[in-house]
Amino acid sequence: MAQRRRRLDPSALKDLVPSILKEIRGPRGDKVDRVRRVWGEIVGEAMAKRTRVLGVGQGFLQIAVASAAIKHDLVTFRAEEVLAQLRERLPEWRLQGVRYRVGAVS
Repeated sequence: MAQRRRRLDPSALKDLVPSILKEIRGPRGDKVDRVRRVWGEIVGEAMAKRTRVLGVGQGFLQIAVASAAIKHDLVTFRAEEVLAQLRERLPEWRLQGVRYRVGAVS
């Protein structure tokens, strides 16, 4: 005899997803969320909409930017200011720098 599979109630699954995602992301995911919030505060809302925090690795904050012009602005005119504020607000990350790459930000 074939066993009948029990169907999951979709509403029960909906309630489980946030806790599963939090467990998968773990404490590092919470830290990256904090970096994203701080990034938006440092560069401002308009610039934050044109950039995306990709993560932190090997002492560098990785940022995707919507265009080469935005990358140029951040690297040329705001690099020292941005890094100083990041180090001040996120001392536990011990950031050496910020790396930008042109790519999708949505």
